[in-house]
Amino acid sequence: MKIEKAIETLKMDNELMQFDPNTGEYYPIELQNEDNQDVYKANLIAISALENQQEFNEYMEYMKQLAEDETKPLTDREFADKFVICCECFVVEVENE
Repeated sequence: MKIEKAIETLKMDNELMQFDPNTGEYYPIELQNEDNQDVYKANLIAISALENQQEFNEYMEYMKQLAEDETKPLTDREFADKFVICCECFVVEVENE
């Protein structure tokens, strides 16, 4: 699943949690039970994490392009390459925990 789709699905889940299909009325999450509130808040945290991941992915793609761009100064390309390697190692380390 793409990050954009996951974010969209979590947002939709939060909206649906506040809608009663029997009455067609909107019930704010603040008026719902603690379990629903916890799921709603967990979705918000997941949305935020996915948005940060999306931004990180975009930045990494930019840095990879910079590292390969021979029109840029060598020092910039080397820095970008080292930065990408460092970040990729960190991601692997976190995923293995």
